[in-house]
Amino acid sequence: SGLSGTELRVLQLNLCHSGVAGCFTGDEVMTKAVAVISAVGPGLVTLNEVCRADVPWLAGMTGALDHRFTPALKADDTPVKCKNGDDYGNGLLSWFPAEWDAPVTGVYAAQSSMTERRVWICMGYTGFAGCTTHLSTAGQTALAQCMDVVGGPLATAAASGPAVLAGDWNLKYKGDPDAQDCVPGGFYRKGD
Repeated sequence: SGLSGTELRVLQLNLCHSGVAGCFTGDEVMTKAVAVISAVGPGLVTLNEVCRADVPWLAGMTGALDHRFTPALKADDTPVKCKNGDDYGNGLLSWFPAEWDAPVTGVYAAQSSMTERRVWICMGYTGFAGCTTHLSTAGQTALAQCMDVVGGPLATAAASGPAVLAGDWNLKYKGDPDAQDCVPGGFYRKGD
């Protein structure tokens, strides 16, 4: 039961819910996320800048079959924290059953900050693998991180079937660097 010939609707959300960043708007973003997820009806949602507890809460509110989370890490490999003390990072919601026992996660070699080391997470579901990441805001570091996740985890997942990578890349199409420079053969990019 693969996805061959089937549309997979993917929704990427950066919720800025840590309480630390200037884009933080409070818990209203969670209510809005439920409304958007319900309206779009995705098969996979990638979540960036979320607190650990946000992910199962969103799964419960939207009927997702599976939810996963990985924290961004400090220099000492401990999780970055949200203002409320919860772990901060990236998550996945899926309306397809999990096929892997656990997600595969990693920390990029290239980093522009040791207070928030950027990470990626991939999970296998019935018919596809889904990955998300939140790349550095420093352009060349973001491009190096993107090349790492595309050439490693995404390529590995794609070798055994359909795979998708969505997230906050902090790269723009026709920007400097160009988001398109990180799109491997056989894949296509939507959005920035």
